[in-house]
Amino acid sequence: MSMTQRPNILFVVLDTVRAKSTTFANRDITPIIEAELERGEGYHNAIAPTPWSLSSHASMFTGKYATEHGATPESRWLPEEHITLAERLSEEGYRTGIFTGNLFTSAAFNMSRGFNTTSFSLRKKLFDDGHSLDEVLFREDYPGKRALLMMGVRELLFGDRKTGSNILYAGFNKVLGRTVENVDERKELDDYIVPDAKRFITSKARSERPFFAFVNILSAHAPWEYSKSRLREIGVEPSDYGSDEEWEYLASVSENQWPHAAGELTFDDREQEMLTLLYESYVHRADKLAGELLQALEEADIRDETIVILTSDHGEAIAEDGVLGHTVSLQDACVQVPLVVSGPKSTTTEINEIVSLKNLYGTLLSRAGVQTDAPTLHDTLEQDIALTERFGVPLEGIQKHVDNINDDIKQYTHHHQKLYSSTSSVERCTDTGEVFGDADLSSELSNFTNSLEPHTGENKQARASEKVTDRLEQLGYINSEY
Repeated sequence: MSMTQRPNILFVVLDTVRAKSTTFANRDITPIIEAELERGEGYHNAIAPTPWSLSSHASMFTGKYATEHGATPESRWLPEEHITLAERLSEEGYRTGIFTGNLFTSAAFNMSRGFNTTSFSLRKKLFDDGHSLDEVLFREDYPGKRALLMMGVRELLFGDRKTGSNILYAGFNKVLGRTVENVDERKELDDYIVPDAKRFITSKARSERPFFAFVNILSAHAPWEYSKSRLREIGVEPSDYGSDEEWEYLASVSENQWPHAAGELTFDDREQEMLTLLYESYVHRADKLAGELLQALEEADIRDETIVILTSDHGEAIAEDGVLGHTVSLQDACVQVPLVVSGPKSTTTEINEIVSLKNLYGTLLSRAGVQTDAPTLHDTLEQDIALTERFGVPLEGIQKHVDNINDDIKQYTHHHQKLYSSTSSVERCTDTGEVFGDADLSSELSNFTNSLEPHTGENKQARASEKVTDRLEQLGYINSEY
């Protein structure tokens, strides 16, 4: 296949969007996903490899399960030995770009390898189309103010002038003690990321070289702020459910997973429904932002020559079975995600077999005409099984969030693996051997996990700065381990 015949690729992850809150479960709040189902392959039983951003994205980027690639809470780093999707496509002549507000897909965790263009920022920037200070500091050790000044000047004189201006703008404000950012306003990050991605699409549309754009839209990640207008966009009149004070309270505790797990924070049925509606108002926003990216393809007249992936990295449990959040549970709400593949070589069809998101790696390489032995989604349809796993949270990381450590809490310190088949599922705690679900599948789970090749290389850990650690806290991850 010649370079000009190769398709463009737009890979969109609607972070934290579960299948049951989309068109896949007959919710009418995701019209963009619904429209994509009418022009591509809809996978009704797509399983995330883990309910945690770093491991799940690493699986999609490498075609391996978390146990195999090693980007787990123990290391928080994608090992160099695994060649990423972006690296493979870049080697084949693709122009590659990553646009994300999710730290776990940044260079801080070795996840942006292979991307020629990156758009990731915690800071407001003087120029939106220049790299931010964050991106530079993630690539280089930060030795001090003088070096920061020289870094900015170097970019101004010999590199990208707008990047240099951004570095000096952020750096001088830091020296002067001025705050030029608000890292807590995570929903606003998408307002920077999506325009950057659209500019990338437009600028690359007429190139002889195809492009690969990866976009993570973070809107649906907790906490979910209360907005009357946002709720009304999904057909909800807030006063029909509760007062403004009740809505504001629920929004303020929407990421308090550990008090809820410990039984210190409870919700009645009405409050649980209100929490769900808060969440779904942001699912709707994420869907709408994805629509802007697809519109950019249309306006550039390259829609038909672009492979489009719409999916999520994991789902979300909303006060269901004692779980508020996603990292600590393998219940369906946390791992069943939407997945639509459209574009060249796609057919309009609905697929009910179990598939794993990790096989998007082989699927995209294959459809891009790149030789690979990695399994594709279609290769695994007959297998009709998929593995997902969660990793234990250190007990000391939980203690500061709850008054008392009970047995319900201790279960979250264990590693669990779960095998989905088309008819049932089985989950096993690898630390205790306890089995949940369909015991008849236990031997199949054992055979499947025994067939994997666990990562045995060096567990290099990400060196998270105070800024990165603070950002993880505000993303709902309770400590540097998460």
